[in-house]
Amino acid sequence: MIQIRDGARVEFRAAKTNDVISFKLPGLALEIINRYQGGEYVFPLLKGRGRLLNEISAKNAYANKVLKMLAKKAEIPKKISMHTARHTWATISLSNDITTKVVGKILGHKDLKTTQIYTNILDKRKDAAIDKWDDILGCAHPYSLP
Repeated sequence: MIQIRDGARVEFRAAKTNDVISFKLPGLALEIINRYQGGEYVFPLLKGRGRLLNEISAKNAYANKVLKMLAKKAEIPKKISMHTARHTWATISLSNDITTKVVGKILGHKDLKTTQIYTNILDKRKDAAIDKWDDILGCAHPYSLP
């Protein structure tokens, strides 16, 4: 069951690992949840413990169908799914200097290698690391010599 703790943290047990995942939600996410939350569940459309996994799968499949339709209307050539949102969140987080370890914890990954593969190690970070050498060496271009 997904719960909100201390008014700003989401907490749930991961299906694959059975680990408890807990993280703070950004303000906009809290506003959306507060607007649509009904009763004891964060997502009231997922009621019932025994059928929870089936309900999640059905709702996810429906959402993916709608996303596919919207992508077609918007002439987006890529396949878009609910999993795309997870991947996008991880990529944006890494590109904004949130560490791989933190991203992996929030995603519920047990192994750092899983997060590294999942996000395809951003070229931006590699380029920025190389650009630091210009500062270290005090030159504007790697081939410029005094």
